[in-house]
Amino acid sequence: MNKKIKNVIFDLGGVLINWSPELIAAKQFNEPGMQQRVLTEVFGHQDWLDMDSGKISEDEAGLRIEARLGIDSKTTEELFETTRASLTTKAETVELLLECKKNNEIFCLSNIHTNNFNYLRDRNEYFSEFNDAVVSSEVKMIKPDEAIYVYALERFGIEASQTVFIDDSVANIQSANKLGITGILFKDANQCRRELVALGVI
Repeated sequence: MNKKIKNVIFDLGGVLINWSPELIAAKQFNEPGMQQRVLTEVFGHQDWLDMDSGKISEDEAGLRIEARLGIDSKTTEELFETTRASLTTKAETVELLLECKKNNEIFCLSNIHTNNFNYLRDRNEYFSEFNDAVVSSEVKMIKPDEAIYVYALERFGIEASQTVFIDDSVANIQSANKLGITGILFKDANQCRRELVALGVI
């Protein structure tokens, strides 16, 4: 019997990489009020999505953040550096990735700014395991818009019906499902492993 699943697409933040805006804000600022403003006026702001989708540069986003929060450029640079430093690896998910790689093609599809992606790629050896990666800011598209999934399938040269997509966002999984991609809503490595085993991926 032919193996149905041949491709696995991984998200980064929340799946392979830790992502916690709350911890970033707390590390950068002591005042609870400013921490909350960072959550809503930086990470929860449209500018952050526009940066991830390549509509504005990190420098332009920085200028807007400085204006909104009333902080100087040095503080904004430190915030971006703190953000990058917080992007640590989920070792258990990397183990899953390596297991998937044994019998499948492995890809990456992430909403992330190019600077942050390059930072991660340069510091994590497992990035070399990906056959290819679609980075939202580079292709000027962003999940959960279906266009980025269509683009990824075409670029990777893979069929939706033979593909599993792992992401921690319900909206992102739903968009993938609409195109015939099997989605796994990531909660933790153990749960994800069970679902991958059930699908015959590993």
